[in-house]
This record gives sequence, structure tokens and C-alpha cells, in this order.
Amino acid sequence: MKKILAILVISLFFGSAWAGMTGFHVMPKETTVAKTIEKTFTFSPPTIQDIGKYAIIANGYKSTMEQGYPIMPYKVEVMRFPVGTKIKFEYNVGETNEMKLDKKIMPYPHVVTLGSPKNELTEGAVYKEDTFYPEKWIEPRYTVGLYNGKRVVTLSVFMHPYRYNAVRNEIEYAKQM
Repeated sequence: MKKILAILVISLFFGSAWAGMTGFHVMPKETTVAKTIEKTFTFSPPTIQDIGKYAIIANGYKSTMEQGYPIMPYKVEVMRFPVGTKIKFEYNVGETNEMKLDKKIMPYPHVVTLGSPKNELTEGAVYKEDTFYPEKWIEPRYTVGLYNGKRVVTLSVFMHPYRYNAVRNEIEYAKQM
């Protein structure tokens, strides 16, 4: 009797599992179409403004704020896509030119606390290196979050049309990106 009951329970189990499997089907893979977004940005030559011991580039863009590093303008382009979008980012920098300067580009000041003596501008290590700052012309940054109640991938493209070499005291600038 116990054997019959065990066989009945096992067959009931396999029968219900088989019934569940008959409702199983493979979903067809969604077909995707590759789309390309191409944008071109044009920049004017740098406008140098004398401010005492230093100079600044006054072209009306946002500026980098890294203590001890040159204050350099940049432009940001933000694009949002549905979550799951595969992004392949490519860029080209057009013709570049160089410009010699009479004065160094001003470094971003160090943070001071209330009541401390006025902080003098301190040139960071980049002022002693024969390299251009920022290092890259364009830096993409990817984030995921909510925008208008929907989950999105945000691509922020930071463009640096002007790069500064403190040792040579020159600016390299791009006309187009």
C-alpha cells in the first residue's frame, strides 16, 4: 500500500511538472536597429584676459575647479537613453592650433576656512610637468538614474576645447569636435 501511495505521489509530482513545462516557450529575441547620433561643436580661439600675476581664458564656458590646477573652460553635452541601451562612443578632434602666452593661466585656489589667513594661489604639480591639462580633449561619463520618473542611462560628454601646458606656457585649442 505504501508503494502504491509513493508511486501515486511521485507520478502526480512529475505530471504537474510536465504540465507546467508544456506551457513553456522561448520568447523571440527582440530585433534592434543601430542608430547613430552625430553632433559637431565649433569653438572660437581662446580669449585671454589679464588679471595681474596670471591670466584666464574668458570664453564664457564652465570652468574646471581642481585645487592647484589651471582654471580651464569646458563644455558639457548631456544625452539620455532608455536603460539597456548599448552605447558606443567615438569622437574626433578637428584641426588644432597653439598659442603662446605672456602669463601663466591662473590656478584654482585652495579651500580656506573661515577665520584663516587669506590663501595665496599655489601652483600644483601640473605646472612643473611638460604635459597638457586637461589630459584628454573629451571625457564621456555614464550614469544610470531616474529622469522624469523613468530609468535612464545618462551620457555626459565633457569637452575641453582648450588645453594648457605650463612648462611651455602655451595653449593648444581645437576649432571643432
